[in-house]
Amino acid sequence: MKRTYKWQFHFNAVHNMTPEKEENKHTHSFLVILWMEVTDMDMEQQNLCEKELKHYLGQYNGKYLNELDKFQGKIPTIETICETLYYDTEKIAAAYGMEQIQMEVGDSPVALFVMGKKLLLGGTGQIVSDELFEEYRQQLDQ
Repeated sequence: MKRTYKWQFHFNAVHNMTPEKEENKHTHSFLVILWMEVTDMDMEQQNLCEKELKHYLGQYNGKYLNELDKFQGKIPTIETICETLYYDTEKIAAAYGMEQIQMEVGDSPVALFVMGKKLLLGGTGQIVSDELFEEYRQQLDQ
């Protein structure tokens, strides 16, 4: 049986959507939500994974994202932030026997960007089975 964990992390950082205008630099408290599937209930591994993820995301706290190597040549929108962080956190999770299935990144109470391997439908807490997802995808194809 697979089990799913939802971990939430926050970091405060500065970004600028129009880098040529220094006066548009502003701060957000970014929310990062990670959904992880596990087959093994090894709590020690899960705790170590959570600790490493927290450390990894903590490196962005207090930083000006536009100046970081990870965002060179990119505008650090929530979409770009999510796409940039996703693959690093996926590797961290895999090292601890977990599979990252989704990441959500938001910078306000009304904006949240989502990407991942599985489509989560309905409320944030609902994960859809593979069978229901396939049924839904087929309906969209018609």
